[in-house]
Amino acid sequence: MHSLQNFSSNSDLVRFLFYKQTTGLNLSTLVSVAHSDWYISTAEEDNKPLEMCQENARRHRTFKFQWVQKKKEEEDESDSTCGCHN
Repeated sequence: MHSLQNFSSNSDLVRFLFYKQTTGLNLSTLVSVAHSDWYISTAEEDNKPLEMCQENARRHRTFKFQWVQKKKEEEDESDSTCGCHN
C-alpha cells in the first residue's frame, strides 16, 4: 500500500488521485489532483462508462456516497465498503 506522502507531483500515479469535494447535503464531486478542471463523470444515459469531463460538459459530476455494511460472510479485511450513486 502506498502512502500519499510518497507520491511526487510528477509521478505517473498522480493521474489516479482525486479530491473529494462536498458540494451539498451528501453530494460530492471527484476532481483530478493533476488537472483541477477535470472531473469524474457519468453520462446522462444509463449503462454508460465513467469518463473525465470539464465543468461545462453535459454529464453528471455529483455523486452521493454512502457506506454499506457487509454481511458477516462477505467480510474480508474491512467492515464496510463505499458505494456511490449519481
